[in-house]
Amino acid sequence: MALTKVVILSGRSIFAEGVANRLRQNLDELEIKVIDIRELEALEGVVAIRPSTVIFDATDAEITDGDWLTRLLTALPMLQIVSIDPLKDQIQVVTSEQRPMGQVHQLVDIIRKSQVQP
Repeated sequence: MALTKVVILSGRSIFAEGVANRLRQNLDELEIKVIDIRELEALEGVVAIRPSTVIFDATDAEITDGDWLTRLLTALPMLQIVSIDPLKDQIQVVTSEQRPMGQVHQLVDIIRKSQVQP
């Protein structure tokens, strides 16, 4: 069975190693790599791993204040990004879907499908 690849982004918080350790304790089928975003070629390192999921601390400004997430989703269009906010005890999951767009009706269809039903 192939291992699921997960990257945990590390900035200035101590969050990353704690999450990595907890995941390793609970899921044997994961290949977990912690990458420090301050490294010179950190983004390239994430892309080279080709993870299915990237996890980061939502309170870490080094990750959230840049264009990290956009660059990741551009490089890895099927990526799932998990933002964990330890201060609010919340998890936000961001997924990407990329489609070609040639006419405005395609954009209208996407907007209509995303409307929240009461």
